[in-house]
Amino acid sequence: ALRRLPDLAPPWPDPGQADEDPRTRAIQMVARMAAIIAGTWQKLQYSGDLPAPTIPVSIAAYVRDGYPMPAQGGLYIQVLPAVDNLEAELSRQVSAALDRPLRIKLLHDGTAAANVYSGQPRAAVIMMGTALGVGFPPGV
Repeated sequence: ALRRLPDLAPPWPDPGQADEDPRTRAIQMVARMAAIIAGTWQKLQYSGDLPAPTIPVSIAAYVRDGYPMPAQGGLYIQVLPAVDNLEAELSRQVSAALDRPLRIKLLHDGTAAANVYSGQPRAAVIMMGTALGVGFPPGV
């Protein structure tokens, strides 16, 4: 089931501070992302739901093997100086925060939206927001 939870502040501080160390900024971004995911998991658990051990996280970046793709630019590639694999690092931090093994699965937002059409031939989803995105549903 889908249920809307309260909006949260983004996981990164104000962008564009030239004097800030990129590695320190990246470490803080990943920690904030992990805290948001862990906090959301706890809210669901306290409400009586038991979230699944694999947590899908939709991000506005193409993802391959747990890595945001660096060629596209954007905020998510700013974590690359601090972590080898964003998916694995989020899984580690969220699991530690909740004291249980959990897996984070990063999904490109357009692809995540297109999953509703999984298995349908010649399907695609176009997303409009601050950018124009596209997602292609996986085959069955």
